[in-house]
Order: sequence, then structure tokens, then C-alpha cells
Amino acid sequence: MGGFLGAVARYTTINCIPKLSNSNFPFGTFPVNISGCFLLGFFISLTTKKITVDPNIKLLFTVGFTGAYTTFSTFSYETAALIKSGNFLLATVNMAASVSVGIISLLSGMMLGQIL
Repeated sequence: MGGFLGAVARYTTINCIPKLSNSNFPFGTFPVNISGCFLLGFFISLTTKKITVDPNIKLLFTVGFTGAYTTFSTFSYETAALIKSGNFLLATVNMAASVSVGIISLLSGMMLGQIL
């Protein structure tokens, strides 16, 4: 169930966001992965110390929803496509931004989960 909802959320987001830009940069996958990192960090932090959640619900959200919502394989494919098309700068920006902003988002979610 979590995987289904995550996949639908990813599909909807990825297909809505690129329509806002004419760039070759993967503006659909990037915010999905970043927001997924934030949500995962927030949920784990919140449910580890603040709120008791059934282990099955934790799995539904962490493995199911965020696992299906975020997409490393699409990130890799889009980065490889940028490299193949000669867009080395955009490929590098995508790799550096996805990893660094993803980790920052995860940590931000964890911090917010600890505050609440």
C-alpha cells in the first residue's frame, strides 16, 4: 500500500514539475528525491523519540512510501543521459546537488522531527 501511494506521488510530481521548465535539468526527479529525503528523516526522527508507531506503519512509510517515491535509478538514468548528450556541467550539478541537498534535507527533517 505504501509503495503504491509513493509510486503514484512520484509519478504525479515528476510529470507535473518538468512542464514548468524547458531546461534539460531533471527538475522532476530532483525535488522528488530531495523531498523524499526530508520526509524520511522527519518521519524516522519523529517516530524514534517522540511518537510510538506500529512497526508495520513504519515499514509502510519508510520502505513502502519513501522507497517508491524516491528514485535513485531515475536519477542515475537522467544523469547518464545528460552525460551522453554532452551536458557534462548539468550532469555534475545534478550529481552534486542531489547528493548534498539530499543529505541536508534528510538532516533537516531529522532536526524538525526532534524539535516537534
